Amino acid sequence: MARLEYLIQQDPTILARMAQLEAQTQAYIEAQRHLPHGRTNNVITIPVVVHIVYRTTAQNISDAQVQSQIDVLNEDFRRLNADAVNTPSLFQSVAADAEFSFASLRETPSVTPPMALPALRPRNLFQRLH
Repeated sequence: MARLEYLIQQDPTILARMAQLEAQTQAYIEAQRHLPHGRTNNVITIPVVVHIVYRTTAQNISDAQVQSQIDVLNEDFRRLNADAVNTPSLFQSVAADAEFSFASLRETPSVTPPMALPALRPRNLFQRLH
């Protein structure tokens, strides 16, 4: 608040401009209320690379575990998860399909990976940390 008070002292018209901006913002929001949420039904796929860093072989995880987590993310972001019906009433009007999904870089044919990225066991990293 001290900064705002300083700005008001420097420029007395700032409060009127802030009020005008707020009125324009509220008018825009109100004008958009009757419109649908702009769904395009065009899902964008985001290629992802998952780096698995582990110390012992027992700590490594399988490709199936990685894929399982990607599947969970996709269900949540697409609002296809089983508990979507439990969305609190306060958020039901804005809860929606984000229209994007994640796919392992290996599953994204339109993207050429620079190289294969295996799981890493960085011995030197863990030795430096301990």
